[in-house]
Amino acid sequence: MTLKNSVIKGYHAFEIRPPMILPRCPLNVEPEYTNIKDVCACLVWIPDLDFFAPDTHGMITEDKIHLKLTDVAGLPIGRVPRSLAPYFRKSIDNGGKVLSEVIGAPVPSYPPWPAQHEEGGGVVLPCDYIIPTPCRNDFDVISGALNSLPEGSAMELVMSHDI
Repeated sequence: MTLKNSVIKGYHAFEIRPPMILPRCPLNVEPEYTNIKDVCACLVWIPDLDFFAPDTHGMITEDKIHLKLTDVAGLPIGRVPRSLAPYFRKSIDNGGKVLSEVIGAPVPSYPPWPAQHEEGGGVVLPCDYIIPTPCRNDFDVISGALNSLPEGSAMELVMSHDI
C-alpha cells in the first residue's frame, strides 16, 4: 500500500537529505518514543551504511554543508506529518512496517500543508509512504482519515507498490 504525494516534515531542523539514488532508497519510519509533545510522533531514518553499496559511501547528499552518505547514514531526517503519525504508529505498534521514499528536493511547505511561516510549516521533503504488508483494515482506516484531513486531498492511497 502506498500513500503518494505526502511530505517529511522538519527538514529545516534536521538539515539532512537522503541519497538521491535509483532505485529510490527506502527510509525507515519508526516511533519517536522520546517526543513529549506528540505521543504518536514518528521519525524517518536513513538506513545504516551497510545497506548501501560501497561505491556510494562517498556520495554527497547535501551540497550546502558538504555532507556525504558516510556522515548521514543511520540518522533521522525528519518526521511524519502529525496528521498521519497516529495511523502509521498504530500499524508499527501492531508489528507492521512503514517506509518512506523521497521523491523530490527540499521545498518550502506548500498547500494544503501549513505555510512555511505557520505552526507546523517549514521546509519539507516530498515523499511517498509505503506500508509493504498492510493489516487487513489499514487501507480503509487511512483512506477514511484522508477524507477528514485538510491535507488528505493532496494525497493518493493505492494498494500496490513494488519495493
